[in-house]
Amino acid sequence: MSSLKPLLPALFVALFFGQSDISNLTGFVIDYTSGAPIRGAEILVILKADRSETKTTTDDRGDYNLLGLRPGSYTLVLTKPGLKPELRSFEIKKGDTVRRDFAMDKMQ
Repeated sequence: MSSLKPLLPALFVALFFGQSDISNLTGFVIDYTSGAPIRGAEILVILKADRSETKTTTDDRGDYNLLGLRPGSYTLVLTKPGLKPELRSFEIKKGDTVRRDFAMDKMQ
C-alpha cells in the first residue's frame, strides 16, 4: 500500500474530473390525473446533429436514466400505449445532468 500512496492524488483527480465529460438525462413519468408513476413508458432521445438514437423505459417507480449522452441538441419522444405522446427539445452540455419530468394524460 505504501508504494501506491504517491499515486492516490493522481488517481483521485482522474476519477473525479474524468467523469465531468459524461452528460446524463434523468427524470420521472407520472399519470396526469392520479399522480401514480407510469411503468414501461418509452423515452427515446435523438441527437439532432447526426440523428443517433438512445432509448430506455421507465421503471416501477416511473423513473428513467439515460447515462453517457453526448453534448448537443436533442429531441425527446415519450410514448406509452393509451397515453398521449410527448415531444420535447432540450440542450445538454458537457458534464450536465438534465432533468425532465412528465405527467402523461390519457388519449381522448
